[in-house]
Amino acid sequence: MALAPALPPAPTAALPPAEPPDGMALKITGPSGATFTRKFATSHTLRDVLSAVHASGCRLDPSRSYKLMARFGVTVSDQLSTLDAAGVQRGAYNVTEC
Repeated sequence: MALAPALPPAPTAALPPAEPPDGMALKITGPSGATFTRKFATSHTLRDVLSAVHASGCRLDPSRSYKLMARFGVTVSDQLSTLDAAGVQRGAYNVTEC
């Protein structure tokens, strides 16, 4: 009986992906209230965003779950969902605990 493959490392343990020069800019406010702006490709996942938030100095607790939320509309909580599939577009978002 084959075992299911393990998920990639938690977002706080992974290095964020390279910032694409032609990516979409997201202004992200972390749980602590700290903000930063970074470009992401539409193929990046929520896990990639969380890794970038963590690497920016806003430490995320690996034992907790997080979601990406726009003020109106988009909410992403599936860490393996791409930004494109989730409907994320350039703009301001919050990272909060689920």
